[in-house]
Amino acid sequence: MKHLVMVALATLTVCLASAQDNFDVDLWKFIDTGVFTEDIRVEPGGLSLGQAVTTHVSWLDSQHTAELRSGAYWFNAALTKLARLEANKDTNARDVDENGLIVGSAKETVSGQVYLRPVYWTDKNSTPTKKLPSGSYQEGELLAMNDWVLNSLHKMAVGYVIDLESGLVKPYCYDHSNDTKNLLPLPSGVSVGKALSVNDDGKIVGYGTYSEGDKPLLWTPSYNSGNNTYSWSVAILPGWIAASSTRTGQAVSIDNEGNVTGSGFSPSEAFVWESTTQAPEFTPSLTSGIYDGGNLFHAGEYNGYPYVFDHNAVDPIFVFRDVRGISTPGSPNAASIVKLDRAPVAEELLCTATDGIPRVYFCPLARTRAFLPASYQIVSGDNVTGNNLSLFNVFAGDFFQVQVNVNVPNANSDPVEVVLNGTADVTGELTFRVSGKMSSGGVYTHSIDLWDWTLNSGAGGWSTTYTRSDTLGSTVKSFDVRVIGSDVTNKIVRGSDHAVKARYRVKAVIAPITNWKSQVDWALWLNPDE
Repeated sequence: MKHLVMVALATLTVCLASAQDNFDVDLWKFIDTGVFTEDIRVEPGGLSLGQAVTTHVSWLDSQHTAELRSGAYWFNAALTKLARLEANKDTNARDVDENGLIVGSAKETVSGQVYLRPVYWTDKNSTPTKKLPSGSYQEGELLAMNDWVLNSLHKMAVGYVIDLESGLVKPYCYDHSNDTKNLLPLPSGVSVGKALSVNDDGKIVGYGTYSEGDKPLLWTPSYNSGNNTYSWSVAILPGWIAASSTRTGQAVSIDNEGNVTGSGFSPSEAFVWESTTQAPEFTPSLTSGIYDGGNLFHAGEYNGYPYVFDHNAVDPIFVFRDVRGISTPGSPNAASIVKLDRAPVAEELLCTATDGIPRVYFCPLARTRAFLPASYQIVSGDNVTGNNLSLFNVFAGDFFQVQVNVNVPNANSDPVEVVLNGTADVTGELTFRVSGKMSSGGVYTHSIDLWDWTLNSGAGGWSTTYTRSDTLGSTVKSFDVRVIGSDVTNKIVRGSDHAVKARYRVKAVIAPITNWKSQVDWALWLNPDE
C-alpha cells in the first residue's frame, strides 16, 4: 500500500500513515544545486524534468555597493552560467522547459541607458535573444512558459513589458512558435498588470492592479487558424468577487486542467481555484501557493517553513520543518518552496533556504519504504501520554511523551531513554529517523544509537559508529542515522530474521523545570527504492 507521506533527507515533515509494520512513502530528496564562489545569495527560477534554473547574485565591485545577477542552468549536479546580452550586466533565469529552453531577462545599455529586456535562451550554451513588442515597450521580463508537448499548439512564455512613455507595466505573452509578441488585454479601468503563468492550452493567469489593490486575472485564448495566432479575453478569476469584493491577491500558476493557485494579500493566505467548481478555496495562514493540478498540490511558505498542501489527503498540510542540505549544516532562517513541476511523470519541488550562506534545493520525488517499530521499551523515564500506536502512526502533533524520572535526586542528570525494535528486510541502505521536540524551553542533548548485531561475540551492542548527538529545544526537528553498503546486512539488519534495534536518549543540559518531557512525533526506518 502506498501512502502520501512527505519526508525529506534530514528534514521533518508532517506525515500521515496507517498503523502497519511497513508501507511505501513518497520522499522529497533535497539536492543542493550549488553556488558559484562569488555568490552572496541565490534565487530559484523554474524547473522541468530534472532541470532547474536559478539566478545567482554577487558583488560587482569591491566596495559592495553594486550587485551583479547571473542566470544559471542546473542539471545532474552541473551548474552553468548563462550568456549575457552585455558584459557585467544582469541576467535572470525564470523558467525552463523539458527541452532546455530558458526564459527570463537580461540587461543591456543603449545610448547610455540600461534596459531590462525579456529574453530566451534556446539552451544553456546559447546567447539570449530579445523578444520585445513594437513601439515604446523597451523593458520587461518573461517569467514562465508552458510545456512543449504534442497536444500544445504553441510554445508560449508570459511576463510583462513596460511602456517607457507612460511607465505602465503591461501583461505580455510571447509566442515562440510563430514569433508573435502579444500585449494582453486588461479589464476596463485597469492599466497595470502582469502575466505569471500559462498552460498548454494557452490559458494565462496573473493579476491586474485595481484601486483597492491587485486582483487575480484569467486570460482565455481564442485561436485564429487563418493566421495561426491567438487572441485573449480577460476577466477577474470567476468567484473571486463573490468571495469578497475587497479581497486582493494574485493568481500565480495554472495547470493543464485549468486549475489555478495564488496568493491572497488582504487577508494573507493562499488559494486554490478549481476549474470544475469555479470558486476559490482559501487556506488561511498559508502565505503563498504554487500548484500542480495533476495531484491537487500547491506549495509555498507556511510560518517561515516550506510546505506542500495536498487537497486529496485527510491531513493535507505537510511542512518541511528543518531544511538541511549536504553543505548546509544548520537550520535555515527562512525557506519556501517556490515551484512545482507540472510534468505528469515527475513531481519536483524547487526550494530556497538561507542559514548564512545562499542555497537553493532541487527536490525530486522518489519512492521509499518505511518500517515502523513493532515495540518499544522505556528504559529511563515515565510515559506521560501516547502509546505504540500514537508514536508510530506519525500523525502531526500526536506526540509520544516520556517525562524524566522525577523521583531521582538530580532530574537533569537522568536521561530519557527509549529502545525501539522492528524488522527491515533491506539491503544497500537504511536510515533511522526520529522527529520530535521538548515540552519546554532549555538546552537538551538528543542522541540516537543503532544496534550492531556483531558486537560482543554476536550478542550485539550499541554501535559507536552509527550514532549521533544533537541539541534539541522546543522546536520540532528530525535526526537521521544512515547506514550504506555491506554494514546494512552485516551489522545493522540481523540476517536470520531481519531484526533491527535503535534507541534515542535525551538529557538536559539546562532545564528550566525538573519534570521536562521528550515529545517524539514519529520514529521509523527508511529504505529508498532504487
